[in-house]
Amino acid sequence: MTFALQILIASIIFCVMTLLVLGIQKKGYLKHKAFSILVLMASVLFLFGALFYGYLEFTTYKKRAQRYTKQDDNIVETIANASIREAELKAFEYFHNYRNSLNGYEYFLINMSQNSYQEQASYLYTLQNKIIEQFKSEEYSQDYWNKVFAIVFQQKDSSAPYLKSNYEVLYIIPADHEYRELEDDYGDLNDAKNFSYFEAFCNLLYIEGKLKDFDSRSAERMQTLWQYNKAFIYTFFSKTKYDRLCKQVVDDLITVYDRIVAEPGYKTFYEQYDVSDKEFLDFPSREFTTTYKLSWPFSFWDRRFSENNNEQVYNILKEIQEHYSN
Repeated sequence: MTFALQILIASIIFCVMTLLVLGIQKKGYLKHKAFSILVLMASVLFLFGALFYGYLEFTTYKKRAQRYTKQDDNIVETIANASIREAELKAFEYFHNYRNSLNGYEYFLINMSQNSYQEQASYLYTLQNKIIEQFKSEEYSQDYWNKVFAIVFQQKDSSAPYLKSNYEVLYIIPADHEYRELEDDYGDLNDAKNFSYFEAFCNLLYIEGKLKDFDSRSAERMQTLWQYNKAFIYTFFSKTKYDRLCKQVVDDLITVYDRIVAEPGYKTFYEQYDVSDKEFLDFPSREFTTTYKLSWPFSFWDRRFSENNNEQVYNILKEIQEHYSN
């Protein structure tokens, strides 16, 4: 018997006894009867208090039971779960029998099931990796640069004109490094056009990664890469091709740099601000920066100042400009 129940029984007994006492009292003893009424009121209050206390104890018990006891599963859900487990066992038995009939392909199936990434077992991803490996093995050769420029300036085949030029080519590489999913359907890759498109897509993935994860942007590294590769670049760009595809960007970068470094405080300014600040395009003057449709020439040099390779990059651009001016 709980303490709350004991209090409730005691309050009921006390209330009943008070009623009996009032019932046997004589009508003449008003003074004693008034006292009895007070006692009865007290017993009733005691009874209600005991009831309230018992209610609180009962609700507390229900909450504890709900928290610490596990509810029985619904019988319908239990039957459904049993059916699912039976179906799984049948499927496993079928797979086991089918696996035994494959005669030597068990290792292949186990290897596939252990592979956490489905795309690694995909033919397209396997082919993509091989194309990128081949492209990487040609790095910094004439064939390599021909492929790079054909992709960047968007040329579908050697007989087609280039679709992009100057500032347009900047958008071929996203501002942030993004993981690109392979498209679902490239058609029959035995077809030369389909395969060429797929190959260009894979090589573009490599170019993006190469630019974003470039191992060193030091001045010495820049100069070394230029010295070893400028002959290939000059071979690819004829005077006509250079004028049409990239002359405007080279000229703009040189003009902007010359104007920036003419200002005494340009180093302090570019240490303090970047393209995300509203003051960025106020330097060297609002009149000068608004002559350009894009802020890219200014943010380009801001990055070169940060990497401390601005002089080497400027000298390379000047060499290119003079090469095609002669």
